[in-house]
Amino acid sequence: MNKEDFTPYLKQIKAASKEKVSDEKLIEELKNHIATYDMGIDAAVRFVIRKHSSTTSSDFSTVGQKKKISDLTCSESSVSITGKVTAVKTKNITVQGSPKEITEGSIADETGSVGFTIWNGISNIEVGAVYEFRNCYTKKFRNKPQISVGKNGSFAKMKDIEINVPSNLYSIQEVKIGNIKEDFDSVTVTGNICSIEERVVSTKGKEKTVFSGVIADDTGTIQYSAWKDFNLKKGETIRVKNAYVRSWRGILQLSFGDDCEISKESAQFPNFKFTEAEEKTIAEAIRTGGTNVTIKGTIVHIKPGSGLIQRCPVCRRAVRENKCGVHGSVMPGPDDYDLRLKLVIDDGTGTINANINRNSTEMITGITLDTVKNQMNNTLESEIVKKMSLKIFCKKVKIVGSIINDDYGSTIIVKDIAFESSNINNDAKHLLKIVEDYQ
Repeated sequence: MNKEDFTPYLKQIKAASKEKVSDEKLIEELKNHIATYDMGIDAAVRFVIRKHSSTTSSDFSTVGQKKKISDLTCSESSVSITGKVTAVKTKNITVQGSPKEITEGSIADETGSVGFTIWNGISNIEVGAVYEFRNCYTKKFRNKPQISVGKNGSFAKMKDIEINVPSNLYSIQEVKIGNIKEDFDSVTVTGNICSIEERVVSTKGKEKTVFSGVIADDTGTIQYSAWKDFNLKKGETIRVKNAYVRSWRGILQLSFGDDCEISKESAQFPNFKFTEAEEKTIAEAIRTGGTNVTIKGTIVHIKPGSGLIQRCPVCRRAVRENKCGVHGSVMPGPDDYDLRLKLVIDDGTGTINANINRNSTEMITGITLDTVKNQMNNTLESEIVKKMSLKIFCKKVKIVGSIINDDYGSTIIVKDIAFESSNINNDAKHLLKIVEDYQ
């Protein structure tokens, strides 16, 4: 973000500040909060306002509003939590090109569990002891609250307090895939790698290879994403410790992060059956759903929201007019552009929405994100979508993906798409037969 990007926030800070501080100094402080403590811009603004308002320096060591873990909203700027530490580790990261040591872990009370990050170096936190984390801020991480102890936060061991933490919050649950639920956090599963594919995504301006597919045991299947190369191979059985569960519009997924431990297993699943992308009509797909479904149909509509979009620098959701539905006002940068298609597919039995990511959009249209970005100053957005439409409209496609049903209707999240060859004479004869049979 350059100075112009920060201008609206500088006005907000100066309006609430009691001190005269240069724009350069305020920008430096904002960048420090964003980069060092991984804050969103709105949270960083709040901290800078507090620093330069009438609040005295002694106020920054205050406890903050006391809350139970279940009451956290992901938007607290000063909160105090008391709980039992259930896990802790140190971690080396790079911040603005320099190495930095931090402490991560989880803390639980009678109402729930939450992760924490202590940004001021390695801390001698004891697993099993009760601590009070004071004057911390929260943010959303893996769709759940995360406590951050920044330079104004503190923590203290509470020797005279006992907290009864439910056993399922204190340890990583080992579960069967068919029993995984949305409210689970860290889990250990053993399953067979049914499929695996690689894709390159852009995260905070950097390209990263993600490995994804389906893993199954004798009770069910679930999608997974591995954020580093664990050398997974199709057909092998693995045990994954400390995977985390996420849900996106009703579809459960497992994520294998850097904290996962993966080992090869010899276990067999005699009742396991997995079909590679079962083919269904659109009517069947809507009725029965599925995480690995093939449909065939014709592209009959290109929906608004297709083409070049910008994503939130924090959560990667699509933003409109610099507004994110989760993080409010954001300032996407040059690396936050993305390309997508939102289509309607018809096969005669029904219609379904199809959401297509950048890689598949580039493949079926022949138009790349870089090409669109280079032309966007001289070409209207509607012209870009029109060019895409001419490439794909009324074309027959074969799609593999996951079906979701929500308030917006039925949608297939596309994992793979390809054009189907079309024989006009055969299609005409087929249509004529349908008309004759109907009469």
